[in-house]
Amino acid sequence: MKSVKTILLFVALVVLNTRCGTVIKKSDESGEVSKKFDDKMSASESWQDHMHALEKNLVDIYPIVLDPIEFGSQKNEKKISEALKNLNVASTKVNHSPMTVMNDPTLAFISFDFRQQLNNVDHAFSLGKKDYARFELLKMTQFCIECHTQSNKGPNFGYSQFSKKIEALPAITQAEVYIATRRFDEALKSYKEFFNQKEISWDAQFKTEQAIHNALSILIRYKRDSVGAKEFLEKVEKVNFVPLYLKSMIPVWQADIKKWSSEAKSMKPSLAIVKVWIDRSNARMFEYGRLGSEVWNQLSISYLHEFLESTRFKPYKADVLWLLGASYINGLNSYQSSLGEKYLEVCIRTFPNSFSAHRCYFKLEEYVYDTNSGSAGTFLSIEDQRRLRELKALSDPK
Repeated sequence: MKSVKTILLFVALVVLNTRCGTVIKKSDESGEVSKKFDDKMSASESWQDHMHALEKNLVDIYPIVLDPIEFGSQKNEKKISEALKNLNVASTKVNHSPMTVMNDPTLAFISFDFRQQLNNVDHAFSLGKKDYARFELLKMTQFCIECHTQSNKGPNFGYSQFSKKIEALPAITQAEVYIATRRFDEALKSYKEFFNQKEISWDAQFKTEQAIHNALSILIRYKRDSVGAKEFLEKVEKVNFVPLYLKSMIPVWQADIKKWSSEAKSMKPSLAIVKVWIDRSNARMFEYGRLGSEVWNQLSISYLHEFLESTRFKPYKADVLWLLGASYINGLNSYQSSLGEKYLEVCIRTFPNSFSAHRCYFKLEEYVYDTNSGSAGTFLSIEDQRRLRELKALSDPK
């Protein structure tokens, strides 16, 4: 089971960074969100400086993290230690930023845990536990990806001043770092370069599923580009190193994208339509497992995040939180699951002793037991037991 705290560390970086620019205006609601965003940002002149510090240190340290020899080398010890301390300081400032009081209620949890986890990694490295520190840092970009592409909110940053160190990395690694720092167009170029390679290797086959998921996250969640998603899958379908189980899913995804594209011309997304998408996602899961739910699940998450920030959907906030939590848990990528757990917990705490809290607790408890179960049985930590007791009391209808 992946540590919830670890997940929150990296999710925090991206959730906070996701909202650090001007919101793309797609509708009246998005314009309204953009104005509120700008008002909140004016409350802290130094906030963006701290976010840039996080980004700079991430870019500086990541190439070293990729190489276990370099990371363990004494010559890099001072540089790594300074980068971790700088990340720690910047995260402390970000924790007190206006981002923690925006419409997404999980930000306060995430921001706090982000700071705590960075402190833990810094402490582990200072004690010489370099393998552990490196392992935790290696997971950084994927958590960033999951939140940076959660919806079409936030900027697509330019490429001109990006570190030359990243350009020297393999295409698949470049792509992850590009998304982690909101350079989506460059990320897509790197993913296409990855699928252009001619040599077949176990490593390439192993990384294919994640690469497809990440690229579709950009195209569906962030860009909402059905044409681009269709063209990308057509390219992947021709690649000879893509495993058979993934190639067999491409026609399913293409059919879903075609249906999405045709429907988008005649309907405006609403909570009712998103519920239809989630029903389709569940049907695909029944037929093909989590792989089958990819398109409809990604599309649902994209719009649910938009609804969460719109005052128009304020009366339906409990439904949005429930659907977000369930969608993340049911999603293809395991990195999403613990983020879903947070949305369910927020649902319970925001609407205590209600029907909404009850169904959110049911899903959350099922997830916690499932992720703590194995061939030897189910084992919950004392902290998980305490938290579940507290949340159950809050979820029981009065």
